[in-house]
Amino acid sequence: VKDLLQNGPSKEAKEREMDGKFFAAYVNGMLNFSRSGVSQSVSTALANLPEFQNLKTMIDIGGAHGLDCIATVSKHSSMTGVVFDRPPVVAMAQKTITQYGMEDRIDVLGGDYTTDSIGNAYDLVYAKGALNFAGPALHSVIEKIYDSLNKGGVFVSIHDGLKNEKTQPEDLVISWLPTAMSLIDVSFERHII
Repeated sequence: VKDLLQNGPSKEAKEREMDGKFFAAYVNGMLNFSRSGVSQSVSTALANLPEFQNLKTMIDIGGAHGLDCIATVSKHSSMTGVVFDRPPVVAMAQKTITQYGMEDRIDVLGGDYTTDSIGNAYDLVYAKGALNFAGPALHSVIEKIYDSLNKGGVFVSIHDGLKNEKTQPEDLVISWLPTAMSLIDVSFERHII
């Protein structure tokens, strides 16, 4: 942090952090955190949606390790899923899917959701923390999500929102600080209507 404050991010650090290998290492750190109950909480909330029992297919955009998709599909008798993320990351997701014995119900798809196809015919499109990285492509990504949904499909977005000129809530500002200092500001601003 001291070096970043004094010298700013290096070009090499920026390139490394946008590389899929950086995200793969980051995902490895998120894996155990998600195992601590986060994925179960998310899947319980999704299973409580009124539409849940009628959903047959889901995609987890930016699904990282795949645990949210695994936990959600596990709560349904026949749902299948896709974990979409960068190729080095979905290689890790595939290992997690295999570890949980879900290979027959969950596939992986590698790519960049801002430029590549995410597929179609989904009943549930789920994105948690991934859209922060869409940047100027956010509008086209939302259109892509809409187009990928079956009629009556559900889009669930779990993302943060900062307020007071992105200075609050303090714990959220602190959580985004390393990214903001070394790469770009990917936080969303909360708009209260």
